[in-house]
Amino acid sequence: NYLLDLLYYGDKMTFVSTCAGVAYGFFVAVYSNGIQKLPYLRRPWEHLLSMGFFGYIGHCCPSWKKSLLDEVNRTRAQQKLPPIDKPEPYNYAFHRQNSSS
Repeated sequence: NYLLDLLYYGDKMTFVSTCAGVAYGFFVAVYSNGIQKLPYLRRPWEHLLSMGFFGYIGHCCPSWKKSLLDEVNRTRAQQKLPPIDKPEPYNYAFHRQNSSS
């Protein structure tokens, strides 16, 4: 449980997501060369550009996640629902309103 908290909500989330983005960018470039039947490490600057692009996307993901959670909580407040403090990694705990029907 501690590991999930660290990966999804910890202070080191930016570092973890940036590393994941850099690794993904490298493997995208290698996979692209592999599909084209070219040497895997051909044109290494393309690997660096891909790693930089996906690393930046990974770096931005935690702030996007926080802004999305803020927007969801604003919408829930307008509907008079309780805010979501800490979302579950794969599913949101939506509270059902008690219907008297």
